[in-house]
Amino acid sequence: FVLLFGTTMATILTTPIEKVTRFIKDMPKDKLQKACQLGAILPPVIPDDEMDAVRKKIEKAKSMGVSHLLVGNVGHIELAKNSGLKLHGDFRLNTFSNATAILLSEHFEDIITAPELTLAQIRDIKIEKSVCVYGKIPLMVLENPINTGLLTDRRGVNFPVKSEGGRDIIFNSVPFY
Repeated sequence: FVLLFGTTMATILTTPIEKVTRFIKDMPKDKLQKACQLGAILPPVIPDDEMDAVRKKIEKAKSMGVSHLLVGNVGHIELAKNSGLKLHGDFRLNTFSNATAILLSEHFEDIITAPELTLAQIRDIKIEKSVCVYGKIPLMVLENPINTGLLTDRRGVNFPVKSEGGRDIIFNSVPFY
C-alpha cells in the first residue's frame, strides 16, 4: 500500500504497491519527489514466516522512491528501523497518553493518535501527531479469508470486509467522527 505525504496533510491511498508501480516508473523521480513523498504501510500482522517477503517488498518500495513507513504494531518496530525509512506511528498503536507518545517518539517522527481520544486528550499529547477525524475503524484481522465484501451479524448489522495481503480485515459498521 502507498501513503502519500503532502505538504500539510497525509492522504492514504489503499492501492497495492504493484498497481502503483506503473505510475511511479513513468514519472521522473525529481518530479515525483516534488509532487509528494511516497510511503508504505506495513500490514497489521506479519507472521515470522512472511518477514523476509515483507523486507523484500520494503526494499522494492525504497528503490521506487518510497521514503516513509507507517507502522501499526510494536512488534514491527525493529523491522521498520532496519529499513532506513522515516517511520510514522499508526493509530493501531493505541496512543492514549503523552507518556506513551513520548516512548513511541523514540522510534517515530510522529504518530496518529488513537481515534477514541477527546480533543482535550489529543491536546495533552505533546509530540508531533496527526488525528483520525472520520472513518470506519478496523475491528479484526482474519488469518483465513472469508471471501466476501460484507459480514452480517446475528442482529442484521453489516460490517465491511476488505481483503489485504491475503488476510481479511473486518471494519466497524458505523463510522466514527
